[in-house]
Amino acid sequence: KVTESILVLDSTDGENLYSQVENFKEVSKVSSLFITKLDSTIKPGVIIPIYVKYKIPITYLFTGEDINDFSPFDPVEFVNSILNPYFSS
Repeated sequence: KVTESILVLDSTDGENLYSQVENFKEVSKVSSLFITKLDSTIKPGVIIPIYVKYKIPITYLFTGEDINDFSPFDPVEFVNSILNPYFSS
């Protein structure tokens, strides 16, 4: 019995993430999202609308290729990381 179905999304795919979630949801109930390659994208903001639209929890963020380059998703920290470059002195 499947108890959890994790969808791993590549953050560099941008708007294509919507179709990936839609396609995966057709074959499985997605219980959480892992977002990868946040170190390689300049537009990580698409992740927020993905959550808002599908209400699938984002569990982990991956920011590199090393085994320890991941962290639990913290929405406040994530938004701050996007906005800080524009509002820091």
